[in-house]
Amino acid sequence: MIHVWLHKGHEVARLSPDRLRCDGDGEVFRSYLPQDKLPKDPTGAWTCETFTVGGQLVGVRKFDVVKDY
Repeated sequence: MIHVWLHKGHEVARLSPDRLRCDGDGEVFRSYLPQDKLPKDPTGAWTCETFTVGGQLVGVRKFDVVKDY
């Protein structure tokens, strides 16, 4: 699996996620965006796309980072 992190539509990083076991037979994949990959202003729209090594899209997570006032 490959996680592709995008900020405001621009690729920030491509990472090999950790594989974690779940209860039963399941597995999940988790990655963390390294601090040195964060843009100076990380607010705005983010997407993390999950691809197989062969390039097939298997999942997308979208979220927004907002300022804490």
